[in-house]
Amino acid sequence: MFLWKNIVNTLQKLSAAHDEKEIVKYENELNCSIIAPVFYLGAIINLVYRFFLTNDFLSDIIIDSAVMTLMSMPFIFKFWKIQRQRLKAYLMMGILSLSLIFFVLRFYIYIGPAVWSLCIVSLLLSIIRIRKNMLVINAITVFSLGCVIWYLNIEYVMGQDYYVAQMIIFAFLYIVAYGIQRINYNRHLTIIKQYKDILNTRDKLFSTINSVGDGVISVNCKGLIEYMNPVAEEMTGWLLKDARRKSLEEIYQVVEENTDEKFNDITDKIITYKINERYEYDTELIPKNGKILPISSTISPIIGIDGEMKGAVIVFKDTSIKKAQLKEIEILSYRDHLTGLYNRRFFEKELHNLDKKENLPISFIYADINGLKTINDAFGHSYGDLMIKEVSDSLTRICNDNCLIARTGGDEFVLMLLNTSESRAREIKNIVDGDISKKQIKNVEITVSLGHQTKYLNHQSTVEILKQAEENMYQQKMIDITSKRGIAIKSILHTLMVKCPRENAHSKRVSQLCEKMGEAYGLDKRKVKELQVAGELHDIGKITLDGLILNKVDPLSDLERSKILEHPQAGYRLLGTSVEYIGIAEYVLSHHERWDGTGYPHKLKGNQIPWEARVICVADAYDAMTSIRPYRKPLSKEQAIQELLDNKGTQFDPHIVDVFISKVLKEEIEEINALMMRGEALNRRIMKIG
Repeated sequence: MFLWKNIVNTLQKLSAAHDEKEIVKYENELNCSIIAPVFYLGAIINLVYRFFLTNDFLSDIIIDSAVMTLMSMPFIFKFWKIQRQRLKAYLMMGILSLSLIFFVLRFYIYIGPAVWSLCIVSLLLSIIRIRKNMLVINAITVFSLGCVIWYLNIEYVMGQDYYVAQMIIFAFLYIVAYGIQRINYNRHLTIIKQYKDILNTRDKLFSTINSVGDGVISVNCKGLIEYMNPVAEEMTGWLLKDARRKSLEEIYQVVEENTDEKFNDITDKIITYKINERYEYDTELIPKNGKILPISSTISPIIGIDGEMKGAVIVFKDTSIKKAQLKEIEILSYRDHLTGLYNRRFFEKELHNLDKKENLPISFIYADINGLKTINDAFGHSYGDLMIKEVSDSLTRICNDNCLIARTGGDEFVLMLLNTSESRAREIKNIVDGDISKKQIKNVEITVSLGHQTKYLNHQSTVEILKQAEENMYQQKMIDITSKRGIAIKSILHTLMVKCPRENAHSKRVSQLCEKMGEAYGLDKRKVKELQVAGELHDIGKITLDGLILNKVDPLSDLERSKILEHPQAGYRLLGTSVEYIGIAEYVLSHHERWDGTGYPHKLKGNQIPWEARVICVADAYDAMTSIRPYRKPLSKEQAIQELLDNKGTQFDPHIVDVFISKVLKEEIEEINALMMRGEALNRRIMKIG
């Protein structure tokens, strides 16, 4: 029972085995499980049968049984110390061959032709192994024994035992044949299952390869194409049916990038020298239509389960889009996105490359736009960008091919002029200055501060030359700041007056009222002038507002009102950019603050508000009340004065209101009365003459 279970378990393991080594191992175990008991039982039957039923010598009977027992020992212990399964299999066949010789020569006289049944059993066991060399060994052994028996004319003398022996042998033969049939049947099922698994895996593999976005080509050990996926067909221009069994070099033609030299294909090295490594490289593919295509390739060897190289697989993809994107990124990384000029990064890189003896003399011109922040604050960054573009266009138009132009900062440019003397650099600088000064943005003249320096000798430090050019530019800028930014402020004020003529009249009246307030307080002429200018520029921040808002008749929306409330800060930023007007910027910022601290933009209270701003607040309010507005009629002077008195101590500084009414407005009333009296006197004189 134990023997049968052992045979069944071994058969199950053999059916489930996939690896060749495992199959040989379990076949050896199966043979040992079958052969060992046969020899062992044969020895026992030989001893019992011949001792009781024959007259053979006891010594012969014992020797024969001992030999059979010894033959069973290797199978019982399964060739214990032998690890190599193939060697073990050959030893089994050798022992079986020896046993055949022993059985035939020793027992032929007892069982006669039944010996050939044992030979058939031995051949069947050889068939189980499915190895031709084993089958040949056993066939030669059986054939040789037959020849010996025929030649010696050996006859068996105990014919009555033949039938018993024959039945025993045939019964055993049936068991062996049935075992062989089960083994082959299980093998058949395993092979079918493995074949289906292989087909399924192959279909999945081909579906995967055909669906990937890269081209795939496989070649055998001779470098002949065996497979191409659709992407590879499209990229090479070859169909698989036409390319199959052709050389890889004929279908997959690649050349070195930028040189068009034939690429020394690594595929040949992998196949020829059997190199088990993976390679990646960038080349250019020449397809069937001749249009060169940049590609990135990967080549890997195909290694079989036996460890031998079977060929190679090439995976490649089109990199034209990627290279175009990288080129675009490189351009963007070296170019200023607004002007298209080179940026600081590229300039510093090329500075090192171009700083050579053959390029001497090298001149540098630094250019810095004046008033860019003023334009940004007054009209918005779109107009500031337009100013930058205008300057870059002038620089590009004036400079020749030997000039490298770069925008190195928000409002800074640098020109590197090769083989250009200092006098020529000065001439170019003057041309640039004259050309740019002719341009305007919103009626504001564009100006730049320029500085230059020239390198004549190779040992001179280029960095120091650059610093000197930049320093010269800043020296010029200090001169330009005082003169040109003041002009820019006046140009912006003029633009506001054009946008809203009512603001022009309002600003002038407020300016006059502020001047009279300064005189009423006994200020010196400089302070009176400062207060007058502050009154004129107090609403310059409204340049940032849309003209529709400034001239709107209907009530303002919340959004429009919020924009109106921002004009003091806009005015402060504008005036703060000019040295000439920076002193009055604080007054403009605070001219809508209230005495009680509820004004804007910072809710300053009482004496926290600059005195000049409090004066502007009263003058601004009085003129606004007595002037025509799109949304209301003007108040009379008496009504306006009453409003000032009613809001004294809340909106307005009480003392300033008192001075304003008692002195400034009184003078205005006296002047008006004097004019009226002179008019009446003139009328009486005319009537008397008439």
